[in-house]
Amino acid sequence: MLALDMYAEGRAFKVHVDPKPQAAKESWKAKWGALSDVETAAAEGRHAPKPSTKSIKPEEGASGDSAMQDDVASVGEAVITSLADALTHRAIRLIDVNWLLARDDAWRMPRRQALEALEDEGETPFVGPDEARTLLQDRSRPIGVLSYGWLTVLNPDPDGSRLTALRTALAKFQRAGRPVRALFWDFASLMQAPRSEAQHALFKKALKVMGWLYASEETCVLKMPSVPPRPPRFDGQVHLFGVAGVEEGLLWMGFDEVGATVVRCSMQPNGREEEALLTFETPADAERAVARCHRLGLGSASLAGIGATLEYNARPYAERGWCIFEEAVSYEVIVWAQSYGVVDEPGAHAKVYLVDEHGHAEAVLPPADPEDGPSTQEPVSPFRGRSVPAVAEVQRRIEAAHFTGRGDQQSVLEQYTSFRVGAHAAAHNQRLLQEAEARSKEDVAGSGGDD
Repeated sequence: MLALDMYAEGRAFKVHVDPKPQAAKESWKAKWGALSDVETAAAEGRHAPKPSTKSIKPEEGASGDSAMQDDVASVGEAVITSLADALTHRAIRLIDVNWLLARDDAWRMPRRQALEALEDEGETPFVGPDEARTLLQDRSRPIGVLSYGWLTVLNPDPDGSRLTALRTALAKFQRAGRPVRALFWDFASLMQAPRSEAQHALFKKALKVMGWLYASEETCVLKMPSVPPRPPRFDGQVHLFGVAGVEEGLLWMGFDEVGATVVRCSMQPNGREEEALLTFETPADAERAVARCHRLGLGSASLAGIGATLEYNARPYAERGWCIFEEAVSYEVIVWAQSYGVVDEPGAHAKVYLVDEHGHAEAVLPPADPEDGPSTQEPVSPFRGRSVPAVAEVQRRIEAAHFTGRGDQQSVLEQYTSFRVGAHAAAHNQRLLQEAEARSKEDVAGSGGDD
């Protein structure tokens, strides 16, 4: 059960939605008797029409404002509450940016478990749960959420080029008086494989709400789409998945028929079970080996079902499934809130920044909605007249995208569908709240105010 905090004309409203599409629809139908235009549009993969400004009547026997509040409260917990719960239980941890900027230039970002080992030794790489929850409700957007593509299966930033650019951007924000105080970086913020059972439970808990970190109005997204050239040490390397029980000798011989020669084989790299890291004689050999796995497996019944990918992933940002999801949800809550008349209150930070390989950060907006035509007046909000892609378009891009992890595609599709319906229902519910409040004000004015 999820929801989010939204804001209208300087006032905060808690808007609750169920992220499961079917549950959200049933909840709405039980209350109002039919599916809303918002959810119908979401199901059909198109933009929802803007709602009527006509007042919505409360249930018989209930006052307008209280009835609307009760309806919203009955649907589920707030997104802010769900994220705060993940932070409290350390399913998600946020990096302390001041600590990060104090590291030596040669320092490289380790995985979360290694950072927690440093924490046990007295270091303070993370902000505490209490501070993290406070930052989550700060309208200046002091939490940065990193969106990027992993460069290798084992490490997203093996040479530290991303970290160098990111630290440059974060330092510039500080000098400009607009600091990002905490950072979500999946490699350091989520439990990484291999995981214990307890760590895996934390990881699954984090995945359920992670998308809302990108969507929340209280965060800014740091998008890093550039892909550095492949370092020579990764030439010819191929990562295999699903090799549990496979003899190492079979891996050495399995690619002979496509003329790909294995020169090194490492089983369970970095302790990751059911995986192997092969080094081929040439990069061309490695590409033929991956193509062979994608087409037919390795040609042996004992090796059927093995997955393969180049260890260094030079695939563009726009072709990666997780990146498509993160980019899509980064604007949607704000854009849809705008379409329902909620006035955005820009914080110290823009919602999304494009950070290049040199650490230059530029605020970016979603594309303009061509149906709105050119604007001749200064918009009320920078998000007015902006659009988000239809559900079907994002789903198509996710289905066509590349995923390294097995099962990731289905997971991302489910997360996006749940998010989209939840975001639309939240925006619509927010409009209902505003109309209820407006009616309440009209009733007070009509009665002459306080007697």
